[in-house]
Amino acid sequence: MKKNILDALGAFALALLLLNACSEDAGGTDAAQDAGGGHGGYDAFADAGTPDAGSDDDGPGGDAGGDAGGAQPADCSGIQKHSEWELCESGPNRCAGVYLDGAGCAAYCAAAGMICTEAYGGDPGCAKRTLEPVSCNSGHKSDWCECAYPDNQDAGIGDSGAAEDSGGTDDSGVTDSGNTLDTGVSTDTGGHDAGGNPIIPPANLAPPPWSEWAHTHWVWYNESTQDMVTELVDDYMANEIPVGAVIVDAPWETSYNDFVWDTSLYPKPKEMIDYVHSRGVRILLWATSVIDTGSPLYETAKSNGYLVSGGKTVEWWKKDPAALIDYTNPEAVTWWHGLMDTVLDQGIDGWKLDASDFLILKMGVAMGKGGVISREDYSKYYFEDFLGYTRQRLGPDRLTMGRPVDTYVGIPYPLKFAPRDVMFAGWVGDQDPDWGGMGVALTNMWESAKAGYVSFGSDISGFRGDGLRDKEVFVRWAQLGAFSGLMENGGGGEHRPWLYDTETRDIYRRFAAIHHEIIPFMYSRGAEAFALQKSLWTVQAQGKWHYLLGEDMLVAVMYEAGTSRDVTFPPGEWIYMFDESRTYTGGKTERLTIPLGEYPVLIRKRAIIPLYLSSPHGWFGEGGFKGHLMLAIYPALDGRFDVYREGDNGVNALYRRDGGKLVVEVSPDERPLILRVHGEPAPAGIEVEPLGPASNVSGVPALLAVAVGYFHDSQKNATYVRVGDTSRGVRVKWK
Repeated sequence: MKKNILDALGAFALALLLLNACSEDAGGTDAAQDAGGGHGGYDAFADAGTPDAGSDDDGPGGDAGGDAGGAQPADCSGIQKHSEWELCESGPNRCAGVYLDGAGCAAYCAAAGMICTEAYGGDPGCAKRTLEPVSCNSGHKSDWCECAYPDNQDAGIGDSGAAEDSGGTDDSGVTDSGNTLDTGVSTDTGGHDAGGNPIIPPANLAPPPWSEWAHTHWVWYNESTQDMVTELVDDYMANEIPVGAVIVDAPWETSYNDFVWDTSLYPKPKEMIDYVHSRGVRILLWATSVIDTGSPLYETAKSNGYLVSGGKTVEWWKKDPAALIDYTNPEAVTWWHGLMDTVLDQGIDGWKLDASDFLILKMGVAMGKGGVISREDYSKYYFEDFLGYTRQRLGPDRLTMGRPVDTYVGIPYPLKFAPRDVMFAGWVGDQDPDWGGMGVALTNMWESAKAGYVSFGSDISGFRGDGLRDKEVFVRWAQLGAFSGLMENGGGGEHRPWLYDTETRDIYRRFAAIHHEIIPFMYSRGAEAFALQKSLWTVQAQGKWHYLLGEDMLVAVMYEAGTSRDVTFPPGEWIYMFDESRTYTGGKTERLTIPLGEYPVLIRKRAIIPLYLSSPHGWFGEGGFKGHLMLAIYPALDGRFDVYREGDNGVNALYRRDGGKLVVEVSPDERPLILRVHGEPAPAGIEVEPLGPASNVSGVPALLAVAVGYFHDSQKNATYVRVGDTSRGVRVKWK
C-alpha cells in the first residue's frame, strides 16, 4: 500500500513548521489515505529532492574549502559541475578550461571562487587552444579561460588578511524581532575570522517532493512528428526563448496506450529523446488509463480480467469505445507496467495524463477485483500509479502533468481530478482561444488554488481553434502563464510567438525569461505552501482576478482588451515590477496603465526574491549573472527568505538594520552571490564578512571581474553587490 503523505513528507513538513513557528495544522490530505484493494503501492515521494539529470539549473558552485597550502591544486570542482564547461588544466592557484554555452570567463572562473586573469577566443574544447587574447567579459559562445584567486585571497577561506577591527559594531545582540541568523562566532574582529568555519550556520531545508523543472516553460503541438518535436525545441532556442520541457501529445502510438511508438511518425524515438535531452530539455508523453476496442490489447486485457467491470466499454473523445485498467488487480497493474517499460527504458521524463479517470462515472457501479471503485478512488489509483512507477524506474525527478480542477465538458461546475499530493504540474483543461476561454481557465485556476494544488498553469491562448490567435489574447495569456507555477504553451492553432510578429516574439521572450528567473522563488514558496496544504497562488477577495504569487508578488490579471486596469492593493507598500519608481499604498484601488509589453505585477516592499538570471531579455535585462544566486531585496525594517533547492539543503537569507544601516546575512552556498538592493541610499562603502571591504566598481562587467565588489545604479536606485565565495556564509554591511 502507498504510504500516507505524512509518512512520506513528515520530516519535510515538520522541519518547515518548526522553522517558521507555524500554528497551522499541516496534517495529511484525504487523497493520501491507503489506496485499498490491490493498488500497486509505489511511493511517489521517495528521495524526491535528489538532483535531476538535465534540469535547467545552470548555477556553478564556488566551494573553495580547505587550505591551499601553496603546493596543493586549486579547487576547481565548481567548474566541473557544469555539463557545458570543461576543466582542462589545474594547479596551485589556477584553473583553466573552456565554456561552451556563452557563459563568459568571468562566470566560469567565479564558479571556483576565482577571477579571470586571461581569456582566449575561438576555442572549441580542451584539444585546441587558439591563442587570440580577448576580454574576460566577451560575448563569445566559447572561450579559453585562465582563472586565479584574487591577490591576498586564500583559496580555502577567501580571507582578506585583514585581522584588525573594521570599525563595525558587534551585531550579536541585535534581534530585530528574532530575525537574525545566530552564528555562534564572535564578531569582535569585525567578522574577519581567520579560521575556516562558517560564520553563518548552513541551511537545513528539505526539498519538496517535486523537481524544479516542474516550474519551467513547456511547449508542445496538438499533433506532431519526430521532426516537428525537435524543430520546435530548436526554434524556441533559436529565438532565445527558454524551454524546460516538450510534450509529445497523441497520437504517438500504434494504438492508444499500447506504449509502442508509431514509427511512421517517430521513426527513431530514442534518438529524439536523446537529442531533446542534449538541449537541456525534458520530454513527456501523453497517456491515459484506457484500452479501446480498436487496440490489439483489448481482448488480452478483457480475457485476463485486467479491466474494470469485466471490460465494459464507454464512449470517450477518441474513435473507438474504451475500457479502463483495473488498478485494484495486482496482475493487471504488473501487466500494465510491463507495457510502460518500453518507453520508460528509453528515458522519458514523465507523462501528460489526460482525463480518463472521469470515464468511470459512465459505468454506473464500477467493479474491480478489489470491489466497488469510486471515481475518487480511481483518480487516486490512476495518477499515483503513473507517477509512482515512473519514479521507481527512473528516479524521483520524474513528473506527471494532469488536471487539478477543471470545469469538464458537460459538467457545469469545477471538479477535482488528480490528488494534490501527486500533482505538481497541473493544467486546467481545454479552453477556447479568446477572452471567454481565458475566463474559464481563470475559474479553474481559482478553484485549483482554493483546493490547495500547489502549482498549475493553462494552455496559453487556449487549446481549441485553428490558425493564429488574436494577438492581444495571445500576449496577455502568455504573461499570465509567466506568473503561474507552470508556463505551458500548446494545442490547436498557432502557438509559436515568432510567427505573429517581432513585437509578439520579443514580449513572449521577455516573459518566458522572467518565468525561468523566478523559478527559485516559486519552488521555495511552493515548498512552504505544500507543507501547509496550500497553493503557490493566494486568491484575493478584493479586486477582480487578483492573486498573490508566493505572498510577495501581487498579480492583477489582464482579462479583457485594453491597457487600463483597476488594481486593488492589499495592506503594505507595493512596487511596480516594470518601473520601480512607481509605488502604491495598500488599502486603495488605483487605475494603472499597462502597455502590452508590461503586466500588472507588484512586489511587496520587504520582499526578498531569489532569482537565477541567465538571459539579457529578462526582468533586469542582465544576462551576465548566469551561475549566480541573485537575491533581489526590497528592504523594509527586516525580512527573511528560505531558498529551497533540489538536491541540497538550500540557503537562508535575511536582512535587518543595525543602527539604521542595512545588514544582509546569507548562509553558506556553492554559488557566487549577487545582491540587488532597491531603494537604499548609495552606500559610503560595503563590508563583507569574512572577506573584507568590497571594491567599489562601475557596472556589471567590472563587478564580475572582482571577488568582492559593489556598485550603485543611481538611475534604478539599486545597489549591486557580488561575493564570489560564499562557502562560509556572508554578512554584508552597508556603511
